[in-house]
Amino acid sequence: MTNWAILSLSPVSWQRDSAGAYTVASLRAGFMQRGRNWRLSEFLRIENVTDKRYAGSVIVADANRRFYESAPDRNYLFGIEAVIGF
Repeated sequence: MTNWAILSLSPVSWQRDSAGAYTVASLRAGFMQRGRNWRLSEFLRIENVTDKRYAGSVIVADANRRFYESAPDRNYLFGIEAVIGF
């Protein structure tokens, strides 16, 4: 029995790299104050708490052989929302 293989020269067919599995955790905390006709809410969000380096996107057929872009490092977001009723 003869085994035949067809070799395709398309840009992605020879690419055998893969990104490893990963788990990313984020935290969010907030609180709220209420008055008679107003509300004030504050929150803090921390994304990628463990500062894990992982592939954030895949580039198909990149000429520079750079097929993965890293995801953002740990980052923070603070927000305030004020609501006044009339």
